[in-house]
Amino acid sequence: MSNQETGSMASQSSSALSISNHPPERLPGPCLLHELVAQRSKLDLPSISSLSRLGHLSVVSYSELHQAADRLATRVVASRGLSPQTEFIVPVLVPQSTQLYIALLAILKAGGAFCPLNLDAPPERIKFILQDVGARVVLTTPELASKVAGDELGISLITLTDTNTALDLVTDFLVAKEETPPINTPEPQSLAYVMYTSGSTGTPKGVGITHDAATQSLLAHDRHIPEFERFLQFASPTFDVSVFEIFFPLFRG
Repeated sequence: MSNQETGSMASQSSSALSISNHPPERLPGPCLLHELVAQRSKLDLPSISSLSRLGHLSVVSYSELHQAADRLATRVVASRGLSPQTEFIVPVLVPQSTQLYIALLAILKAGGAFCPLNLDAPPERIKFILQDVGARVVLTTPELASKVAGDELGISLITLTDTNTALDLVTDFLVAKEETPPINTPEPQSLAYVMYTSGSTGTPKGVGITHDAATQSLLAHDRHIPEFERFLQFASPTFDVSVFEIFFPLFRG
């Protein structure tokens, strides 16, 4: 091989490395996951978010969805003196339902990161995760509250009911409608959610994803998925793909 050919190959390799090391293109749009969803509601469109649980269809407007999340976020912040300025993780033990989506939005609006728990996980695993994230409050339902050793661990429980009125989901307190939502202070590099590995090869490990990473992923999908596509939410909330299945349709409308 001649020196000229060798030099050409080296130049091509250098160009390929330069391209592969080029930082990814940043897509314009909100940098916070819940703000990406809120962007749709600000358009004041007649879009309805239809969420189903075990054949039960619950239909709420975007306005109702955000009002319910704002009220629940106020409760999350108030529980155990949590502050919007302090990054914290809130475990969620709620079935796939309207209540789950409101719970996730509420935690984000409160400035925290959500951590979905497996409904079928043994008590030891749930206890491990609660202790590992330093949980001070858990969102759950009356039916599942017994799976969370709240008293033993000194954790507050906020229970959600399965009602048709999305503005009346929290059973253990009343919040006046005129009460303002908590100040939202997370940064793009703040955690949006944490999910735990199965632990099949050892101790389960938490993997955290930032708001910026989550929103950029959704915005990238938005470029390539045709408008008016329909989505079914199959994945367990404990799997990363569920974030796309939940938040992309809410973002798209």
